[in-house]
Order: sequence, then C-alpha cells, then structure tokens
Amino acid sequence: MPFAAQDPKEYKRSGVMPLQDGEMGVYGLYNANEWVYVGSGNIRGRLIGHLNRDNNCIGFQNPTEFVFEITNDYEAREIVLRTELTPHCNPQQAE
Repeated sequence: MPFAAQDPKEYKRSGVMPLQDGEMGVYGLYNANEWVYVGSGNIRGRLIGHLNRDNNCIGFQNPTEFVFEITNDYEAREIVLRTELTPHCNPQQAE
C-alpha cells in the first residue's frame, strides 16, 4: 500500500522547516517522473540532510515534492514502500 492520501509538500527548505523536529516516520521524495527516494527516521532531520546534498543521487534526480507518515513502525514501513515503489535512489532489496 503506497503512502496514505495527503497533500504533498514542496521539497525545499520552506516545505521542510515547518515539520516538527524529532517526529519519527517514513517519507518519500519524488518528481513528475518517478519516486526518487524512500527513507525513514527523524523526518525533518533526514530531509534537511538531503537538502544539504548528503546523497548525490537524490540531488541529481531533482525531487520536487515529498510525503510522509508518522509511525512507530517506520523501519518496517520503509521496507514495504521501497519494495512497492522501487525508488530510483534506493538500493534494491535482496529477494
């Protein structure tokens, strides 16, 4: 099951900074053509890291929007979403 229906946020500092620091969950970055990356952990912290170019692949794919889910089971949820969405910048899961 993909991310729950929601209003996407613009993937730039003004879209990320309003998020509460320390909220744990899973997030997805995408552009008009594809899912770029699915990650988990401290959502705001991780997104700021990506905006600071901590992952070259993400930067080269130019994501424009992001969505997220707050969840305690974020590691398992990330695996499900990565398998379903096959984002460009995530390593493929071993079968």
